[in-house]
Amino acid sequence: MVRFFTQIIIVFFVSLNFIYTQVVYPTLDDSLIAGRKVDFHFKTKTLSIQYFEYSLDNRNWVELGRFFNRTTFSWFPPLADIDSIFFNYESLNFTYPILVWKTPNVHTTEITSIDYFDDEGVVLSSSSDGRICIWSTEKQELIDSYSSGKPVLFAKFLFSSRKVIFSADSSIYLYDFEKPNSFRRVSGSSALIRAIDVCPKNKLTAFGSFSGDVVLLDSNLNEIKKFSLERKIYSIKFSKSGYLLAVGDYDGIVTIFDINLDEKVAEFVTNRDNSYKNVVWSVAFSPEDTLVIAGGIDGKSRIYNLKTKELEYSIPSHSFHIRGVDFCDVVPVVISVSLDSTISQVFYPLNISLHIPLKEESAISFLKVIGGGAYFLVGMRNGKISLYKNFEFEYIKQKFSLPYFIPISVLYPSIQSYAGRVVSFPIILKNIYEVPLNRFFNDTSYAVLQLPAEHFGVYHDENKALKFGWEDTIYSKLRSVVNVDTFAIVYVYTLHPWGDRKATFKINHIDFRGKKNILWIFDTATVEIVEVCKPLTNLMKFELMPKVNFFADYNNNEGKIELRVENDKTIFCKFLLINPISGHVKVLLEKECYPSETLITLDARNIASGLYIIVLETSFTSLAKKLIIYQ
Repeated sequence: MVRFFTQIIIVFFVSLNFIYTQVVYPTLDDSLIAGRKVDFHFKTKTLSIQYFEYSLDNRNWVELGRFFNRTTFSWFPPLADIDSIFFNYESLNFTYPILVWKTPNVHTTEITSIDYFDDEGVVLSSSSDGRICIWSTEKQELIDSYSSGKPVLFAKFLFSSRKVIFSADSSIYLYDFEKPNSFRRVSGSSALIRAIDVCPKNKLTAFGSFSGDVVLLDSNLNEIKKFSLERKIYSIKFSKSGYLLAVGDYDGIVTIFDINLDEKVAEFVTNRDNSYKNVVWSVAFSPEDTLVIAGGIDGKSRIYNLKTKELEYSIPSHSFHIRGVDFCDVVPVVISVSLDSTISQVFYPLNISLHIPLKEESAISFLKVIGGGAYFLVGMRNGKISLYKNFEFEYIKQKFSLPYFIPISVLYPSIQSYAGRVVSFPIILKNIYEVPLNRFFNDTSYAVLQLPAEHFGVYHDENKALKFGWEDTIYSKLRSVVNVDTFAIVYVYTLHPWGDRKATFKINHIDFRGKKNILWIFDTATVEIVEVCKPLTNLMKFELMPKVNFFADYNNNEGKIELRVENDKTIFCKFLLINPISGHVKVLLEKECYPSETLITLDARNIASGLYIIVLETSFTSLAKKLIIYQ
């Protein structure tokens, strides 16, 4: 028979370029700006446990947060002299458990135990009504049953889907469904036996009784070892390796035995104080046998470290009496069930519940985890059993980096100019957030100015020349004034008087030679150069100034740059493509654009892939957009 249950498939999505990602913003097309808040957006699933960290050098990582189902996260980038900020994001995404099947009313009273035989996909159930049943998970039906005549306290498959070992009163019995006459008593105690476990790996069986005796049987069910606790034993469990045995008792104590050494190696007390006995109905080991979990009647699951012998986690999951606990093999999650009728699953490293507790129709008396946590069964006091397909999950890991920008404001006052005179003024570059630029090398830098040619010129003191025209390049060495970097003085020369008129000039762009691998954002404006005259009101300036905007996109399929220009008056447009790393400037197009929207398509097949700044220049304003070309 094909196995019905399978292990959970872990799907790893490792993304460096946002091909499939859970971080949906910012993308690699975006940037971080010093002093400006960035809002990260995550596409979470039904449940997402997230971890986020950053680094300035891709080595020393700083945690940004560990959080749960968060769709946004706000952060201010550190003010630093860096090129890029690196990020690492990890997420465990879980789906919700699904009820697959609920058994009919075959048992009439409380389910006392459930077992599962993996090779054939069959379930064993026992009840205080005395019945032992075998169910097919594939056909979802009862395939066999046996009535012992006594309340069955615990039952387990014995290395076969047809042989069953079970306890009733103070005795252990063996029953073979293929040989009904083989029923026999194999062992016993002086007190009630309500805890049995079978280790198929080492062919061992263990049971514990209310007398406090723990008995080990070999593959032939002969007694080979005995330990005594002198406390009523309520639960017993082999470790995954089969060499350790955990025992939970009425006094709230969990005892760990090493079977090979024949000795007790650890003891954990789950009680709040000496006056309270936290009866341990269920115990289980983690997949690596490094942890042991105990469920108590106080509604808490406690996880102990077998190496340090200390309490590692305390998880409050239920209102009272936990009757079953276990670990999932493939992810650090514990499952627990309670007489309060609920099923809880907790990601224990962060103590986060994976979902709202599942509510069953009756008090839950037993838990059986299957396939490492892929499925689980719960038994109830009303005699029914429910089969759940547990969560599926995916592990997403994203590492990405974003370029880091330092905004610089260009500041200068309006100046008054008189006919035939030279007027000087500074061009000031202000480091807004005062980021220490330790890697900034003072070097020759330049500003490109745009002037109204018919009225003004720029006087160059270095060669005693006056230059006219719409554009002029001013070279200078920066000098630092506290947190402000200032260009050398620029001299503007007024050509002739012009009455009540005034004009403006602006900085088209500024370039720094020497600042390595950092893109700078410049906030520039125009400066008014005026003769003493009647002021021009803001309203008049607004009415006279044309409105213009443009959008730039790269069409990868056709290898074309698409420009969309919006303007309300006819204007002459010049488009420049600037490589911010090399400083190379390419004129893409010069043309007159008429009112309304103009669509311009340009061939980009001869342009190398990379990040560019595309600039629209007009006679009154200059606009810049970022453009990414990828061939």
